[in-house]
Amino acid sequence: MASRVSVLIDGLSLDAPATWLRLQCPCASCFVPGIGERRLTLSEVPLDLAVADQFVDDGGVTVIWNDGHTSRYDMALLRLLRLVERRRMQHEPRLWSGGHELPTVDDGAFWGDDALRSEALASYRDEGVLVVTGMSTEPGECGRWLERLGVAIREVPFARIHDIEYSLDGYNIAFTADPLPPHTDLASYTWPPSGQLLAMLQNSADGGDSIVVDGWNVVDQLRADDPAAFTVLAEVPVPHRIYSDEGETFSRQPIVRVDPAGAVVGVRYSNQTLQPLPLDEPRLDEWYSAYRALTERILDSGNQVHRRLDAGQMLMVHGHRVLHGRTGFSGAEARRHLQDAYFEFDDVVNRLDRLEGVAPT
Repeated sequence: MASRVSVLIDGLSLDAPATWLRLQCPCASCFVPGIGERRLTLSEVPLDLAVADQFVDDGGVTVIWNDGHTSRYDMALLRLLRLVERRRMQHEPRLWSGGHELPTVDDGAFWGDDALRSEALASYRDEGVLVVTGMSTEPGECGRWLERLGVAIREVPFARIHDIEYSLDGYNIAFTADPLPPHTDLASYTWPPSGQLLAMLQNSADGGDSIVVDGWNVVDQLRADDPAAFTVLAEVPVPHRIYSDEGETFSRQPIVRVDPAGAVVGVRYSNQTLQPLPLDEPRLDEWYSAYRALTERILDSGNQVHRRLDAGQMLMVHGHRVLHGRTGFSGAEARRHLQDAYFEFDDVVNRLDRLEGVAPT
């Protein structure tokens, strides 16, 4: 049996393999001082590592290892290790369907109150969607909003901040007045942007209401009703493409992504950018049947939330979870100007961890 270290100090208990604790030794030969990154590699730790002696006091524990190295773990470090050990291990998303009231926050209140900002970002983390009202309608505000939050824009070939207005020269359906079915953006990337802001600058159009769908919930419904269809969507890679005169994106990935425990952690769905599947795909017929079943659920009004975005309102979505679209609207005469930008979901959750004290500063 591998050697273990067990200590109880000031109500804090720790029972860990010796190797686990040895790799956390904070001394200057094991970690770079002031940086918090490890120098020690596991290959330097003896296979027969064990505790030769240990001393516990009110301030922490000192461990002398059988290779002669001495490690000192004070209480602050031990508490931090227990905190970091469980970081992101127990989070459960809140799934939702039609009739759900989207979490909403006023922009001024968001920036003026740390507790409210933390609550709003936690809602975004848990539900994959957040509406921000009271935004400036100056062009580029969504980029400035991300910058203020400390989150980098995800660059793509087409534009850093996209202007979505009715245009006969647009390179995709978003520039038309047609209905835009719920979808995830840039399914044509192996790793699509996992976050997106959609900020409305002007909207006098008749129609054009935003639609959002919790893709994880829809896929879970499909798995419960038809496990074989779920498996096909999680295993068969399918192609998507988005392109313009200047840019090209193409990838071949399954519609559904699951984690090692089998939980759904990613959905890519874009009917308008789906490309032909290979004719020699052995499960081609099964895939089309599964894709139809998924599409029917996505288009089911019972799974959709509709909300009009007026000028000064912004929709924030988890790009690997929440599908967004819009109803059709009046065309060339309408003043409907939306700007959007991409980012990474992890960056927002990391900011939240800092606000909540989960991440050390």
